[in-house]
Order: sequence, then C-alpha cells, then structure tokens
Amino acid sequence: MSGPREPTYVQKLIDALSNREPLTRVRAAWLLGKLRAAKALDPLASAIDAQSDDPEFIAAAAEALGRIGDPTAVPVLIQLARTSLLKARVTAVESLVEWRDRDDVRQCLEAALHDRNALVREAAARALHKSLPS
Repeated sequence: MSGPREPTYVQKLIDALSNREPLTRVRAAWLLGKLRAAKALDPLASAIDAQSDDPEFIAAAAEALGRIGDPTAVPVLIQLARTSLLKARVTAVESLVEWRDRDDVRQCLEAALHDRNALVREAAARALHKSLPS
C-alpha cells in the first residue's frame, strides 16, 4: 500500500518560496540556486512577482536564477536589471554575465554602464570586462 508521495527536497524549497517568513524565502531561493535546480526556474520567476516588495528576496532569487544557468531566465534577469530596487539591479546585472555575448544581454549591460548608481555601473563593467565610461 503506497501513501501520498513525499515531496522532494527541491520541491520543499520551491514551496518555501511562498513562506510567510521573509528569511525562509531568501534561504530557499539561495539553496535552489546552489543546487542549480532547473525545476525552480518558473517558481522563482513567479515568486519574484509575488514578493515584489521584498528586495532581499528578489536579489536572492535573481542570484539563484543566474546560478541555475538556464537561458530561459534571461528575460526575468533583464527585467530585474531595470527595477528600482538597487540590490536586485546589482544582482541581476551580475547574474547576466554568463550570457553577455547575447545581443539582448549585451544591450542590457551596456545600458547598466550608465545606471544612476555606481554599484550597478561597476557590476556591468565587470560583466562586460570593460572600464567605466568617463
């Protein structure tokens, strides 16, 4: 006789993305990135939309999307590179480095070289292996 199937560790982390406790959401996103859990791509993107008022979580989710390394995350990362949340912008720009040879990513990173914040400009310069414009 078999009972209900126990959720996997990755599924438990995905479920934790909607936890009421902010630090639990951040830790879950970080772990999903560390595990490179491709199954978490859509749930992370959805959680970013749902938690749009939590800059720590959004930054952790952006980092996780970058670490997972799936190119389907690029549009979400490009969108986050333009958000008003500084930490999320910096993290998204840093996370786009793997795809810097793609035209859409290069355009995003080039635009980030002119961001109003020095941290974003520096992250974009590192991602593009360039000096900051004068």
